[in-house]
Amino acid sequence: MSRSQLYAEALADLLRQREAASITERLNAVYEEGEPGLDQAIHRAQWKSIGRESW
Repeated sequence: MSRSQLYAEALADLLRQREAASITERLNAVYEEGEPGLDQAIHRAQWKSIGRESW
């Protein structure tokens, strides 16, 4: 493997790692905010759509 190819592969690997870290950081920021919960209107609509079936 030539030196320039080694540098190119190392750089590509570094960029992939940074991209993965950036995605992880953004996801962590979203999940740190907590789960907002289910909107009550959606909850009622889902509950009504189920009906009174016995499980």
